[in-house]
Amino acid sequence: MKKLGRNDSCHCGSGKKYKHCCLENDKQSNVVPIVKSETDNLQSGGGATKRNSNPEQDLFVFIERLPWESELYRILAKGIIKHWSGRLPEQYVAFGIMLWHYYSNDQEPNFRKMGVFWAALEYVVRDLHEDYVTQAEVAERYEVSVSSLATRVQQLDEYAMELLVGQLQVDDDEDDDDFDELLDEDAAERERSFDAIVNDMLGTSSVTEQATPDYYNELAVTKAKTLEEARDYYRQGIEAGTNDLGPAYFRKYKGYFWGLDETRPFMRSKSGYAEASYLLGDFAEAESHFADMLALNPNDNQGVRYLYVNCLILLDKFKELADLLDQHEDDEGAHVSYPRFLLAYYTKQPEPVLRERWKEARASNPYVPAYILGRKRLGEELPDFYGFGDENEAISYIYYALPIWQRDKPLISWVKKQATAKSKR
Repeated sequence: MKKLGRNDSCHCGSGKKYKHCCLENDKQSNVVPIVKSETDNLQSGGGATKRNSNPEQDLFVFIERLPWESELYRILAKGIIKHWSGRLPEQYVAFGIMLWHYYSNDQEPNFRKMGVFWAALEYVVRDLHEDYVTQAEVAERYEVSVSSLATRVQQLDEYAMELLVGQLQVDDDEDDDDFDELLDEDAAERERSFDAIVNDMLGTSSVTEQATPDYYNELAVTKAKTLEEARDYYRQGIEAGTNDLGPAYFRKYKGYFWGLDETRPFMRSKSGYAEASYLLGDFAEAESHFADMLALNPNDNQGVRYLYVNCLILLDKFKELADLLDQHEDDEGAHVSYPRFLLAYYTKQPEPVLRERWKEARASNPYVPAYILGRKRLGEELPDFYGFGDENEAISYIYYALPIWQRDKPLISWVKKQATAKSKR
């Protein structure tokens, strides 16, 4: 037998290092804890504890124990291991995960393609380690555009420099201890990789054991091959969240959802289901869920109103549309300004009002009309990000609003007249 070391797992079973747990209490009580050696274990009939270091598994454990603002951020972090392990040094992988953790939780970036962040993180991490590679090479590896990559690289590089010079006031010693603590755990206690967990869940585990909204949200993002499959996963997430929270909770906290952390997985399931329904052309189903979400969370932290307005137009619910736009009269982006014009058009407002609403919409984003009129065509994928008034915003808006504009030839004719009149002036 030997004396329990400061860096050994605590005897109380907490899983923490002894120095971070019971050491001080034991000192005050004059307790000297001991731990069996492998020889002692064998002699007593137990199996020897064999330490098989597996850095990749250690990192998956580390990711699972970090707090994340969004489950998508956690999934992206796991993708760093998938794309980098075996190709880049282990320290690059660990650094990339920590950089992404700090950046995503602090900046809360929005994106639709994870590849651009995997690429940007690889470029920045390699650059910081003086392992130089061109942005074109990295962009090709992850099948993203160089322009999208360059923007994210600039953001991440600036953030990384702030992090490294200490402007974020991170307690490096404490974080190092926590990281070492996770890496010191016995191999038998390490969690499996995300893919292995999901495969096991799909193959052997009961739904009741795994029925959490974020479990189904992850499956919708990582396993679904079609929109229909994704929507079904999100539906199961909604059911799981509804059962977990219970009817009394909904009655008590209606109007405050999303502000309460425990509601967010459910709200993510609702959002995913509603968007998938919209893209599948089931506008009534999507509208019903968007309306529920706004009732539960009037602040609309998830931005569901930008698709909800399209549902209301497609379903000819113009009174509801007018009320919603009035509630968000300060919104100025394309996703709201063009619906304001459409509201005027479909409620048969006088021509001067129509022209004024159209002028306001074009001022908010001048790139939209070219896509409405077919002078420019949408690509196969949405842009990774957009800014108010830029072309990426126009693409993002028209991608979802196209069913509105395609159904009404007189509307397109009216827009063409405005474009012709403008060109003559």
